Amino acid sequence: MKYLKSPKKIKFQDEELIAKKNTLDLARSTYKICSKKFRIFKDYRTSARQKQRIQTTYDLLQNQIKKYKEFAEKKKLNVDENILYLEKLITGTKERHKKPVEEVISKNRNLEKSKIIIKETAINHSNYTIKRMLKDFEIVRSKQLKSIQNIGKELAFVNRNEEELRKLKSKLKEKAEYIKIQIAEANNKDKELDAEIKELETIKHQTKKEIREKQNEIIEVRKAIQIMMESVKEVRQSYKKNIENYNDEMQKIKEEMDAINADLNAKELELEAKRKNRDNIIKEICDKEKSINELKKCVEHLQNSNRMKDNELCNKVRIKNELLAVGFQTKKTLEKLKKEIAEAAQKNKIMKQDIMKASECIRMKQVHDNIKRLAAASRRLQFSSHHSPAAATDAGN
Repeated sequence: MKYLKSPKKIKFQDEELIAKKNTLDLARSTYKICSKKFRIFKDYRTSARQKQRIQTTYDLLQNQIKKYKEFAEKKKLNVDENILYLEKLITGTKERHKKPVEEVISKNRNLEKSKIIIKETAINHSNYTIKRMLKDFEIVRSKQLKSIQNIGKELAFVNRNEEELRKLKSKLKEKAEYIKIQIAEANNKDKELDAEIKELETIKHQTKKEIREKQNEIIEVRKAIQIMMESVKEVRQSYKKNIENYNDEMQKIKEEMDAINADLNAKELELEAKRKNRDNIIKEICDKEKSINELKKCVEHLQNSNRMKDNELCNKVRIKNELLAVGFQTKKTLEKLKKEIAEAAQKNKIMKQDIMKASECIRMKQVHDNIKRLAAASRRLQFSSHHSPAAATDAGN
């Protein structure tokens, strides 16, 4: 016995699943595009923050310059030359430079000109520090001017791109809302798909169980089919024997039909001979009637011409009577022949009817026997088809 192989895993594909996959792909592509735009928006936000920082630093520098100018006006100093020194004076950096002056004062306390020395050293130190601060200020100023110019350019560029960025921001907000809606829909669809997948898995397990049960049923059916095939072989052998017997019977019936046809042909030949005899008799009767008519004419002629001759007349009358008797006898014989011809025709008709009835009876018997045999064969085939449709088709063929 060859057992059935387990069926391969069928890839479940549905139009709804395909459509949902396509929508998910579209949502992913739109999500990627929107993520790129969101990065651009983040860059814009960082650029806006940098712009704010630059603006605040610029404002702080402007405030410091104002403070420097106010302090310089109070002290009557040049701002461009003493800006770094002014800053140190404002912030209290001057205290760091008092220590060397105090040391000089402590060393020269006993001297009378300590105040003058302190002032000279302070002036020299202040001049040195001012020169150094001027150099540093020039470097810082050039850097600050460059940075201010760059900041101005950046501010102009930012001002140009503010409107575009605002538009992009609005569009990105709309797209973000749309993406959120799509993501929510996709999540809902994912949930639905998960539920459908669970249902499909349950259906899959059920189908596997049904397939196993059907495989067992198929094995049992195959066993029954083999048994039925053996019975069908026996039925075929019996059917062949019946066909051979039927052919023998048909040959016998054909022989009987040939004998009946031979008898019919012989009877037809006899009837034709009788018909020929009847025709000959009719011809003779016609000739005799002609002779009788001629005799009648002669008698009339004799009666008219020889009334005087009684003897002749008597003789003629006697001859006439004889002739009449002969004619009467011929009429009787004609009537008998007609009756015999009619009876022979009726017998011929009856024979033909009997032959037709016999042939019809033979045909009906043949048909009846064929119907019985076909009914028996159909019953056997129906009995076998309930168990094995393939065997039934083979037997029918």
